[in-house]
Amino acid sequence: MAVATERPFFERLVHFWSNHFVVSGAKPGAIAMPPSFERDAIRPHVTGRFVDMLLASTKHPAMLFYLDNLFSIGPTSALAQNPALRRRPAQQDFAIPRSIGLNENLAREILELQTLGARGGYDQADVTSLARIITGWTIARPPRVSYARLTLQGRLNGPGLFDFDPDAHEPGVHRLLGVAYAQPGVAQGEAALRALAAHPSTARFIASKLARHFVADDPPPEVVERLATIFLDTDGDLARVCAALVDLPQGQLQPLQKFKTPQEFLVSAARGLPGLDIDATRLQRTLANLGQVVYNPPGPNGWPDVEAEWLGADAVWKRFLWAGEAASAAASGTLAPAALARELLGDTVSAATLQAIERAESPTQGLTLLLASAEFQRR
Repeated sequence: MAVATERPFFERLVHFWSNHFVVSGAKPGAIAMPPSFERDAIRPHVTGRFVDMLLASTKHPAMLFYLDNLFSIGPTSALAQNPALRRRPAQQDFAIPRSIGLNENLAREILELQTLGARGGYDQADVTSLARIITGWTIARPPRVSYARLTLQGRLNGPGLFDFDPDAHEPGVHRLLGVAYAQPGVAQGEAALRALAAHPSTARFIASKLARHFVADDPPPEVVERLATIFLDTDGDLARVCAALVDLPQGQLQPLQKFKTPQEFLVSAARGLPGLDIDATRLQRTLANLGQVVYNPPGPNGWPDVEAEWLGADAVWKRFLWAGEAASAAASGTLAPAALARELLGDTVSAATLQAIERAESPTQGLTLLLASAEFQRR
């Protein structure tokens, strides 16, 4: 979709937020979940409000499964007090582990990776408290719900498969960041997430990640502050934040500051080279060879977004090899690589790079030099 889209900035936002709210197919059993998660929890909200994306992400079955929240049981919940309430494995799609207890995985990643950030002012007690608040947030499955009924209702999809199990929920009032949450049932978790989405630490954390992705690995403090202020002033309106991001003069600095990830490198090449026919299977295979398997980031923190993680000798050599293969497939007698370089790179292309491309012995060699150039590796 990113190759053929007429809305490239929107697709870049989809990639950014899918790498912020991470569900990885690398976990056994989760291989088919990331595309549904991207479709249901990310795409509808990239130009909406951050809180809506946070709620959609946390409630999506892919996230609940990936970070084990469907197995999280409140220590004094009805289910913990009466294990006989546990459903038999034959009646469900996901096996319940032998032990019953609190699982903090999702709560920890919400605080550390999705909202406040590692230095956002929370402690271990807050992690435990949030984990208790979202106990009972699980995936709809028999015998509590009927898949046939969900199908007839048109709700057998990501949002429709969210379920709240009161038997697994830890009862009582819970405190998070000094605030007491006494709401009943699922409303308690929703209130906590809304508060986290509106927290100043969340604004700064999201602003820093956006600035790092779109401006520079070490973004100017004034850029982060500007984006954080807009985030807070607009109640997390991501369209307003991104509009300000596009208008920032720091984002137009030359030479270009950001080194392309393998995905960005391949997508830009596929969009820029006329006549390059690259199907999805080959694209995925090449991405894997370059170190970025589609929908398979290595952990909940997603793919790295700084140059040092991608600019290694082996990685650069693999890009050069692929550049030669792509150039060979796309080259033609009527294609002028130097003219294409000016069109794709504009003022960022150096005189030395243009001269090398113009002196190439063939269109294939010229295109290879273009794709492998230092300027094409950056955005």
